[in-house]
This record gives sequence, structure tokens and C-alpha cells, in this order.
Amino acid sequence: MRRALAVLLASLLVVPLLVSAESTDEPLGWAQSAGGFEDENLADFAVLADDRIVVAGSFTGSAIFGDESVEATGMSGDTDAFVAVLDIDGNWTMAGSFGSDGVDGIDAIAIHPSGDVIAVGHYCLGTAGNMCEASFSESIVLNKSDSNGEGDAFVARFSIAGNSLSPIWVRSIGNMDDLSGFDIQVGPNGGISAAIFHKGYLEVEGEFIPGAEGTSLVLVHYDENGMLQWTNGISSAEGIEPFGGMCYSSDGYLHLVGTYVGSVMFEERQDSKGQADIFVAQLDGNGQFTWTAFAGGLGEDWANDCAVDSQNNIHIVGQIEGTSEFGYINTTSNGWWDLFHAEISSNGVWNNVMSEGSGGWENAISLVIDSKDNIVMTGTYTSSFNIGQDMLSDRDSNGERRDVFVAQLDSSNQWEWAVSAGGSGDDVSTAIEFGENESPVIGMNIQNVVELSNFTLFSSGANDLGIWNYARDQDSDGLTDGSDNCPRIANPAQTDTDGDLYGDVCDDDDDGDSVGDDWDDCSPGEIGWISAPNTDHDGDGCKDSTEDFDDDEDGIRDNYDVCPKGPVGWVSTVENDENQDGCEDQDTDGDGVVDQLDKCPEIFDDQADLDSDGIGDSCETDTDGDGIDDELDNCPRDNFQWESTHAIDHDQDGCRDSDRDPDDDGDGVLDLSDDCPLGEINWNYTFDHDNDGCHDDYEDSDDDSDTFLDDDDLCPRGYVGQTGSGMDLDRDGCVDSTEDDDDDNDGVLDPNDECRFTPPGLNVDSEGCSGIQLDDDNDGVPNLNDLCPSTPPGDRISITGCTIVLDEEVESSGDEEESISLITILFSIAAILVVIALFVTFRKQPPLPNKSVPKVSATDSTVDDRRGERDSGATPPNLDNSSLNNDTGKAEVTADEIAS
Repeated sequence: MRRALAVLLASLLVVPLLVSAESTDEPLGWAQSAGGFEDENLADFAVLADDRIVVAGSFTGSAIFGDESVEATGMSGDTDAFVAVLDIDGNWTMAGSFGSDGVDGIDAIAIHPSGDVIAVGHYCLGTAGNMCEASFSESIVLNKSDSNGEGDAFVARFSIAGNSLSPIWVRSIGNMDDLSGFDIQVGPNGGISAAIFHKGYLEVEGEFIPGAEGTSLVLVHYDENGMLQWTNGISSAEGIEPFGGMCYSSDGYLHLVGTYVGSVMFEERQDSKGQADIFVAQLDGNGQFTWTAFAGGLGEDWANDCAVDSQNNIHIVGQIEGTSEFGYINTTSNGWWDLFHAEISSNGVWNNVMSEGSGGWENAISLVIDSKDNIVMTGTYTSSFNIGQDMLSDRDSNGERRDVFVAQLDSSNQWEWAVSAGGSGDDVSTAIEFGENESPVIGMNIQNVVELSNFTLFSSGANDLGIWNYARDQDSDGLTDGSDNCPRIANPAQTDTDGDLYGDVCDDDDDGDSVGDDWDDCSPGEIGWISAPNTDHDGDGCKDSTEDFDDDEDGIRDNYDVCPKGPVGWVSTVENDENQDGCEDQDTDGDGVVDQLDKCPEIFDDQADLDSDGIGDSCETDTDGDGIDDELDNCPRDNFQWESTHAIDHDQDGCRDSDRDPDDDGDGVLDLSDDCPLGEINWNYTFDHDNDGCHDDYEDSDDDSDTFLDDDDLCPRGYVGQTGSGMDLDRDGCVDSTEDDDDDNDGVLDPNDECRFTPPGLNVDSEGCSGIQLDDDNDGVPNLNDLCPSTPPGDRISITGCTIVLDEEVESSGDEEESISLITILFSIAAILVVIALFVTFRKQPPLPNKSVPKVSATDSTVDDRRGERDSGATPPNLDNSSLNNDTGKAEVTADEIAS
């Protein structure tokens, strides 16, 4: 079913495609289209090293690319992503697609040095509440991150081997909102940088990216194997607009241009001046912003794309409304919206801005820069307007639908040419790249019938895609404009004397000596030199040493001229130069030397000229010729030839550092004592607290040389030098006796601190004392170590906090203790006898034997030292058998025995 539909589409589309390539005049270049009955969108394209062209975007239902066809996953109404390839002659050679049941597409592509295609895009859009997966190949399938999400984004690397498209790796990025690609670029080292639109917070492989309610951007950088290297983000509460671009400079910096509404947040918040404004940002190799710049006015101002020239200046194109400010430079639109081109330096300073337009809509969308730093751009417009000397007409004649233009600026920002393309439909260019011989190739989305120079394209559905290889030969010299060094003036020989890539017929300075041909007496002359007073005294474009035989143009040839480099404009005559020696017969100061030979013609002097510059010392402001005026020169009469530069004269004081300057940075501290001898220059020594020769604010991390870095020093400009033992208890950089009001840093100021030497890290009470410092009885032993915490005041104490008793006190108290002990024993015995008597009295007694002394049975209440024998049943060794109770077998003792 699907194959049959594709064949039917091919049969319907083959005729218009053949017509588009037909031409009896065999015009240079070519144009090609592709599409189906529904919508196709060309998002981006790129040119391979062999000049083949890779195009990418999205299609709905199915589409035909020459003999190749692609079909969406869900057939009619479903939108999938495609990648297709054109050969150098504009013939489709390959087409492939992938997708899901949702909306899928590629948003931007780039070419890796290996020839692989790097892409950023979206998948499963519009499938909120449903599971969704996108098949990139049989082995690589991406599931949407959350079934309730709106759709995710991807970054992928594809191999184009022969006529097949094969994914090498694919990375998914998603959250609950819809995501899509902004742009993608490959850095000089092969790293891959992608920018993706998102809303809300986002997590990328464990990296947390902030967001906002408005559309924000996440930047992700992968190595060539798809391993994440760094992330960064730009957020906006009101939103970042869905257009802009990225570009790398040759030194590895990534640049990002875009448009925001309301405000945008980098490291700081930036508010727009009007409705929509422009931002530019530079990132280093670690993904950190190095600078940001902004432009705009009260109206709508958009940035669409950027490119970097050979000097690492960033060029930006877009659209402005009304008056817009680019730093200190302003430009104003001529009518409604105008296109603009702006240039910003590699350090973020706006250099130039210009705009073009009329009363309609003019918008520059994409640009590239060639080897001569020419800027070729493409865009759209609605009404007729001029670019330079070229008029671009309204193709649909009603000013409502858009047409396409292509134009070129030279490196001096002068328009060289402009052409247009379009028809009755709405035709919009999307990108521009250089093809073979730097011929511009323009990608666009087209409707109906489109005329492109000598070609005509037809769309089959609502929107088709078109590729136009513009290779016009305006001067009919057999060379296409992209390869012609003078595209408007015929020059088949392509003569270019100075090798500046501009042919002599259109070059104002053929030999590149900085003297225009109209004023150059030697044109073309020697190349590889620049006319300057020391090389071309009279500025006639002839090099003095080899081409010019009268350097001062006084009419006397140099080999007869005693003053060969006299004043320019003076001509020797018999009246003013009687002997015709090339020197005017005039001596203003009367010193016997004619003015043209006098080193100080208005001062009577000795003709001394220390620096041999032809100006006498008497009228010289730089006597030794080192580039430093005498009034600023500390060594004004150096007797050797040299020029002061920071490399050899750091403080530019006119004294050579290596042998003449004892203070190279001029800070008042001699180099022998200066810790920063080549530091900040010419500053007041009051900014050097410790006199070490390092500026406290910019160079010195320890202003008082106390070994505590300023960031950790509570007294960074306090006592100079290292503190001695015990001078800084809490080691906070402050001297306790003079600078520190809390010596132990316990939070209790010294006047209120009862324990001023609390060890660090201990909790203290309101009086500044910790538990190990409390001493309730004030005996000098902390509570934690005091075994007698209530020692009476005045007692002598031991290390455990207890009172120490003297020997005589022990003897006197010993008798008392013995008598007390004896009384205690007697009372104890009496108590025991009472207990025994009570026990005997109230106990039922057995008949007593006929003994004169009553006996008491030994029970559990008797003396403790007999408990062991009683329990074991053994007879005590000091009792004989006559002491045993005949009935119980237990030992019996008399009351007298107990008493003893």
C-alpha cells in the first residue's frame, strides 16, 4: 500500500521536476525541489567536503526526492523527520526518514570533520497522556521521557554510507513540556554543541538546568562519541523567540545570538528596552559565558544568524523595527521592518551596524563569510526595495507574500550585488551555505511556481522545499560570480597583482601599497610593502629604496641631491637653490647651516642629535628616541638605540628594565625588595599596606603578610608580619592585644568573657566558659575533673579538687575516729543481742537440755563470717561434737561466746 502510494506520487511529480532542470541556454548553477501533497519543511542543510548537499527537516504523509521516497510512520497526517542528499549537480541520490506517531522533525544540522551528519530535533510532540517511541533504526528506539509529557528533543550523529542513513548514537532530552532544537554546531576540535528550547526546569544526565514559564534555552556539549562534556542555560520569564543561531570562531569560542521578550537571565538579568530585543553571548571551551551584549529599541528587534570572519569578528543578521541601539551605534528602519547587519568584536564591543529596507517587511535570515571576508546573506521581503545599486522587485505584485533575496557585502560593508527569487506564493529562505567554488547555495520553502534566475520550480503540495545553487555570471566572462575575483567587470585572465583576491580591473590599489592607483606613480609597482614616511618619503606610491629616484620630488635626483629627503612640495629653482644641490638656500637661525640641512632650523645650536632621527636635541621632545617624551623619561639621554615597550620597559618610564631601571613597575619599591617587580604599574604606594611591592587591591592576597590570606583574615590590613606565639589565640589574623575584641572567637566579647582562652570548637555559656572551664567551688580545678566540687573556701586541695589533710590533723582525728568506731561496734552488738532475744522469746522452743547455760541455734541471722560453713553443712573447726544440737545437727553457741 505505502509503496504503491509512493510510486503514484513519483509519477505525478516527475514532470515538474524535469521542467525545473530544463534550459536551452545551459545556465550556470542549478535548482532542485522535493515534496509531496502535504507540507514539507526544509529546516537546514549543509555541504559535505565533496560538495554534496545534505538537507534535513520534516514532512507530512509522504514525500518524493527524485527517485527516492519516504513515508511517515502514521501515513497521512503524520509528520516525520527526513534526511536527503543531492550530488554536486543537484540530483537527489538518497533519502531517509524516521519518526513516531507524534510530530517529529530535524531542526538543524552540521557536518562533523569525519563527514558524518550531526542533528538536533524533536520527537513525539503532541502525544501528552500517551506512551510514544521514535524509531531511528531497528536497534535505536527512543521512548518519550514521560507519558504525560508533550514531547522531547534529541541530538544525534548519523553516518551517510553510500545511499543509506545510519544513526551512530542518539541522545534524548526531555521533561513534561514540549522541546525542540534551536541550533547545532561542531567546534574546531570536533566537539558538538547543541541548543534546545524548553520550558521549566530540566535535567540532562544528572545536570540540573534552571528554567522559567517562558521558553528557555539549554546548551549541551558532547564529544564526538556522544559523551556529555558540559551544560549551561539561558532562562527567560517571558520567553526566548524561536529563531537565532550559533557560530564558532577559529580559536574555539562558541557564540550564541537570539531574541528575547521582557527579560533574559544569564549570570545577571537583562531587561528589554521594548518588545523584543537581541542578545549575543560568547562561551569558552568549558561552556562558561565570557561576555554578553545586547541591542534593541522600543519595537521588535530580532537576531536570526551569525558567522565569524578571519579576524574573529562576529557578524549578525536579523530584523529591526524603528530605532535600535547597538552599543553606542544607532540605526533606524525606513518603514515597517528592515533587515540589518551588525558586527561585534571578539571581546563583545559593537563595531558597526547598517540596515536596508523600504515600507514593507525585509528580514535577513542567514549568512556565510567567504575567504575574502565577503558576507553573503539571504532573507525575505514583501515590497520592492534597493540593496546598493540593485533593485529587488515585488514578485507577487501585491506586497503581501514574501519573496527571497540573496546579496553580498564586501569586507568594507559595501553592497556588491543583490538578486531575488520568488513567485505568486509565500516563499521563504531558511539557510545559505557555500558550494563549489564558493558559489552560494540557498535553501528555501516554496509555494506554487517559483522563478530563480534562469530556473523554475513547482511545488506539488501546500509547501515544498527548494535548493538553489546560485552561480550567475554577471559579467559574462565565463566565471561564476562565486569564483570571479571581479564579478561585475569582465576579466577572464583574473589578474591579481597583489594577491588580495580582488582582480586588478576592480581593485583601486593593484599593488597593495596603500596608495590608490589614481595617485600611485608606480602602479602596479613592487608588492609586499606599505607606503609610509620611512619607506615612501613623498607618498607617491614608489618605494624609495628601489623605485623612486627623487624621494622628495624637488626636481633634483637623489644621487645629486644633498638633501634627498627634504620638505615635500618644495621644488628646486635657481632662485631658491643657486647651486642646484637640492637644498634650499635659506638659514633662518643664522648658524651657517641651511634650513634643509639644519637639525633645528629655528634654533642656533650645535646640531647634536643623540638618537640620529634628523631632529636636533635642542628642538627634540624625545632626545634618546625611545618613544617616551623627555618630561616623562627618567632616563632621557640613553646613549643607545632602543624603543620603550612594556616587554623591556614595564612601567614605560624610559629606563630599560634589564640594566637601567631599579624599580621596573614604578611602585616605589625597589625590585630587590618587590614581591611583584613586574606587577601593576605607576600606582601610589599607599595601596601597599605591607610594603611588599604588590598592589593590595589587584595583586596581593595577603595584605599584611601575616600568612593568613585576605579572604580568611578578619584583619586583612592589620599588624604587618607573622604574629608570635600567643599573639593570636584563635588564629583569625587579628592580634589579640590590639586588634581582636574576641580573642578565643567564642562569640563573647573579651570584656564580658570570664574564660578568654577557651579552646576552639567548644560550646560556651553567656560568660564565655565551656564545661571544662567551669569551677563552682573556685578551687582551680574544673568541674569535669573535680572529685570534690564543693570544697570549702581556703582549703588546700589536691589535683582532684579534694582537701589535703596534714599529718598532725590525721593523728588528732585518729583517736576520735577510734572511739567513734568502738562505740559504733558496741551499739551494733547490743542491737544484735536484742534481735536474738526477741527471736528466742517469741519462737516456739523445743525442750531445753539440762545445761547450766542456755544455747541459741545458729540461723541465717547470725554473724556473716559463718555463713559459708552453715550453708555448706560443714561443722566449724573450732566446735567439737559436744556443741552440736542432737536433734538438728546444727552448731549451737552460747550467749557468752557471741559476746566474745
